[in-house]
Amino acid sequence: MAGDRPALVMTHDYPPATGGGLAAAVRELAELLAPGYSVLVLSSRSRDHATDDRGLVPPAVPSVRYAHAGCLTAWRALRQADLVVSHWTFSFRRLATLALVAGPLLGKPTACVVHTSPDHCGFSRLRRVPRRVLLAVAALLLARCDAVIALGPSHRAALVAAGLPVTHVLPVPVRVHGQREVFRVHRTLRVIGFAGELSMMKGADRLAGVLRALTPDFSVHVAGAGPLGRRLCADVAGLPPAQRSRVILRGWIEPSAMPAFYQDIDILLVLSRTEAQCLVILEAMLSGVIVLASPTPASGDLIVHGRTGFIVDADDPAAIRERICLLRAQPGRARLIRDDASHFARSQVSRSNAAWSALLPDLTAM
Repeated sequence: MAGDRPALVMTHDYPPATGGGLAAAVRELAELLAPGYSVLVLSSRSRDHATDDRGLVPPAVPSVRYAHAGCLTAWRALRQADLVVSHWTFSFRRLATLALVAGPLLGKPTACVVHTSPDHCGFSRLRRVPRRVLLAVAALLLARCDAVIALGPSHRAALVAAGLPVTHVLPVPVRVHGQREVFRVHRTLRVIGFAGELSMMKGADRLAGVLRALTPDFSVHVAGAGPLGRRLCADVAGLPPAQRSRVILRGWIEPSAMPAFYQDIDILLVLSRTEAQCLVILEAMLSGVIVLASPTPASGDLIVHGRTGFIVDADDPAAIRERICLLRAQPGRARLIRDDASHFARSQVSRSNAAWSALLPDLTAM
């Protein structure tokens, strides 16, 4: 990290280029900030449920570097940083947590971007630890940071209700791929998509009922991998042949291929039990895909029911089917929802980018 730009070190604990939504958000933020900073992104992991970064090269931006790091390497990098940003979750992963301890200890301006809600404790590897203990430790860590960033108003409310400090509400950037919904204007709704880790937290266990309800009349494309992958394959195998032929299991998709996935689908189902900021909702909106999402804080911040998408009961496949069938019968309404959702998402991205660009210079000057 050389030159006259401030040295910015970001830490997280997922594959650095392709480790799901968190890593994608870090990549987008790093590239947004690259003109003003020399950015080093450190990750403790090269492999996760859905992805293996070891054979992939991150996007080439001259002032952004990615590295796998242990705690010692990270400590050395943090000592040389002008600014530290920790992308942290309630899994208390080691590298992001180290940054929350080391940044203030070393006198570095430190920002913590909290990527999950407190109820994530119930799905993380620490789910057997008493929640009050985890929240007490989190409060101690976050209180020492110069900025604690929630990803949306509802996310902030959940953190504050748990006794945690929040200084900013600031969604992470999302790439605008330039896709529009023009190609869908005269297309009947026929393909339903699901994209995300195949896990309980993301609601992948709910897919079995959804597939049974939808595949008599709709095709369903599932993008993702994870601990429930084998279970999903067994559920698909148990469908009648005609319905089974309508299910496409696409596995894990590289971020660069996601625009093509959105182009193939008409509706995206988000069945998550918890989200802080759901990147696939925004990506779908930007791509002209209508979103049906379970009622998490993140979906409530992004979806105005009936205007920019729909909030649905993820445990009621029949109601999901009914909603989609009604929408298919109202192409004019579907077009209006796509237009409103796309406008909203583009405004959200624009505001987020501007706010991030303004925040970090303030912290650097501290």
